[in-house]
Amino acid sequence: MKDQPIEFKKDTTLAFDGVTAKEYKAGEAYQPGHAHERLLFKRALENGTAIVAGTKPAATKSNKVRTPRSKK
Repeated sequence: MKDQPIEFKKDTTLAFDGVTAKEYKAGEAYQPGHAHERLLFKRALENGTAIVAGTKPAATKSNKVRTPRSKK
C-alpha cells in the first residue's frame, strides 16, 4: 500500500525523533519520508489535525438552538 500525501489544517511542528523538530505548513501536501514520520502522519489523520491531500474536510454538524414557542 502506497502512502497518501496529507495536508495539515494549520501550521504544525512535529519532532518525529524526539529531538529534531520539523515544521509543516498548512495547505501543503507532505509525503512521509520514513516510518516514524508515517506514524505521526497517521496519528494526525486520526485526531483530525490533517486530511488526505486533495480531499475536502468533512462538513461539521452545527448545533442549532431552538427558541421556546411560548413562556409559561
